[in-house]
Amino acid sequence: MSGALHTFPLDVSAIKGLIPHREPLLFINEVISLDGNKLAARTVFVASDPTFSGHFPGNPVVPGVYTLEAMAQACALFTSLSKGFTDKTVSYLFAGGEFRFKRPIMPDEVIDIEVEFTGERRQLMSFSCVAKVGQNVATTALVTAHYKPL
Repeated sequence: MSGALHTFPLDVSAIKGLIPHREPLLFINEVISLDGNKLAARTVFVASDPTFSGHFPGNPVVPGVYTLEAMAQACALFTSLSKGFTDKTVSYLFAGGEFRFKRPIMPDEVIDIEVEFTGERRQLMSFSCVAKVGQNVATTALVTAHYKPL
């Protein structure tokens, strides 16, 4: 599993060729690397996003579900890159668990997402995920994705 057909980092244009997500719900801005069973990605939720006017007004925080969705998209990108899929194959979030929100993420903070492939059974792929701001772990989760052609 190497993503050998791609040169890293991958930008949003390349990401759109791998998964069907589009703005405003495309949350991954860049894929940094794919190394064996691990993918590193990056995102930033900008303060000008209308979400922040209603999510803790005056003290905006990135919604935890946005972080989880970004993790799921990173898992979908791993699946697409490792299996040679395009945006014509979709990875649905099948299951999630052991979510831990260790620190709030603020608008405009750079979020580094690391997903590690932990196993596959039929069309289900499992991952261990970590979202960090700098060196600080913000969120961890276990994610299972189901992939199938559109």
